[in-house]
Amino acid sequence: MKNKKLIDYISKVAIFSALSFILYLFPKFPLPFFPSFLEIQFSNLPAILGGFVLGPLGGCLIVVVRFVLKLVFGLSSTAGVGETADLLLGICVVLSSSLIYKYNKNKRGGILALICSVIVWVISSVFVNYYINVPFFVKAYCGGDINGLVVICKPVIKGINSENFLEYYTKFAVIPFNLLLSVIVGIITFFVYKRISNIFKKDFFAAGKKRILVICDSFKGTLSSKEVGEIVVNNVNKNKYIAEYLPISDGGEGFLDALLMWNKNLKEYYVMSCDAFRRVNSSKYLFDKETKTLYFELAECVGIKDLSKEELNPYLASTYGLGIAIKEAIIKHHPSKIIVGIGGSASNDGGVGMLEAMGVKFCDKEGNVIYGMCNGKLKDIYAIGTESFNKLIGNIEFEVLTDVSNPLLGEKGATYVFSPQKGAKKEDLPILEANMCKYNEIVKNHFNNDFNIVPGTGAAGGVGFAFVAFMNAKLSLGIDVLLKSYHFDELVEKYDIVLTGEGRLDEQSLNGKVISGIMSYNPKQLEFVVGSCAIEDVVYTVHAIVPTVATLDDAINKPKESLTKLIKKDFN
Repeated sequence: MKNKKLIDYISKVAIFSALSFILYLFPKFPLPFFPSFLEIQFSNLPAILGGFVLGPLGGCLIVVVRFVLKLVFGLSSTAGVGETADLLLGICVVLSSSLIYKYNKNKRGGILALICSVIVWVISSVFVNYYINVPFFVKAYCGGDINGLVVICKPVIKGINSENFLEYYTKFAVIPFNLLLSVIVGIITFFVYKRISNIFKKDFFAAGKKRILVICDSFKGTLSSKEVGEIVVNNVNKNKYIAEYLPISDGGEGFLDALLMWNKNLKEYYVMSCDAFRRVNSSKYLFDKETKTLYFELAECVGIKDLSKEELNPYLASTYGLGIAIKEAIIKHHPSKIIVGIGGSASNDGGVGMLEAMGVKFCDKEGNVIYGMCNGKLKDIYAIGTESFNKLIGNIEFEVLTDVSNPLLGEKGATYVFSPQKGAKKEDLPILEANMCKYNEIVKNHFNNDFNIVPGTGAAGGVGFAFVAFMNAKLSLGIDVLLKSYHFDELVEKYDIVLTGEGRLDEQSLNGKVISGIMSYNPKQLEFVVGSCAIEDVVYTVHAIVPTVATLDDAINKPKESLTKLIKKDFN
């Protein structure tokens, strides 16, 4: 597979290089208002396009191959000096523009990259002419006398002479000529890139086969997003399909893995933390040094995925471990922004555990600090101290990724909607809710603001509330943020089928979840792969494990085998 990808890459470099070489030969013509040896030719057009499609390395390789071809075919009349100057200019232009586009793959990024290409092109042309071309031509063709070039330039550059040659030639020939040429190339690139990229982003080995993009959420409690993707990729009929997977998350389990696969600037770190019951563990976070942004996944620190059903206890479960991880990372990296995916929580503590770890002091009626914060201790809070906490977070910008819009309190709040999944019995709900109401009242009085009404504050057992109230965090749909970072609108055009899904397809899947996010991009052919389907009238093709190839018990106890069986059956 790796060899095929390498050959595919080399093939595309070769095609762009050939186009660049051909455009060096034809069309090629001078303009009447510039010296005759300055000729319009568009050889950098395929190089810039190739840099956008294949990345900076691919673009530079195209320029190098073009340089070699010119020497091999004996097209140099300057002993390779002019070609070397052209090589340097081409690499500067392609490298700068493709680097910008690599990290800003959208219309705005493309325009910015092309503007940069114009600026770099003009500056590079001044440099290579001043230090390479002019000195060489004077020495090789004019016997060391610059008047030879003055004679050629005089008809189109008024007032030029041997004393002001470099100044006048640069001002009235090099700069305007290369500005004109680079702008023309930039405009052409802008209008043809989309069509060209759609052709070259396809795998040349995929002719006649349908391309499948697998971008599934985790099958909660059984398979991660990555595991689902790998099973599909490894078990489709290779003669009919070429499948690739992209880990995805709505901010819950798998959020960091999804980011790592796509963003090469991220570095992985581990910190000693604790789980939802304060047992020591090691949790992962990511840091982007360029943007000074930290990324956390609540499920990685204090998630429900690591707990057995018997362990669940909404009175005692806490987010303390997440707070430890955030605090240690802030001290180590001094970030300007922190992004946290908060799905997959095991607690219903309103985020007080996290806040305690980060320095917030919760005090009882007597003014004593309460330790071991959890839902069961919310009723004891009478005052809040944030001095140490405020020093820790400073001016850091916080963004929280979630997949729900529930408030903190009420029938649609954190307790009544989500705590039953975390071990709460029916008789526990009024008690847990009363504790949360007391906490909300204290926070409301402390900040003189009712944050309960903010949509999403009920996410992750009220962790969303803590971020909004104490850190002025922005709440965003996790799936939207990730898909935008993937440039999904461009990515999806490469594939014939987009296969998405999750453990159970129901009405909630269509609101803020992975599936609804992907549906909003209107892929050419969208299909679902799910554990089970609870929606009767689905307009899309649904591949369901239950009851197609397994019982519910088998799907839960043997998830890998069950999904493998389904894929082999439906994609044979």
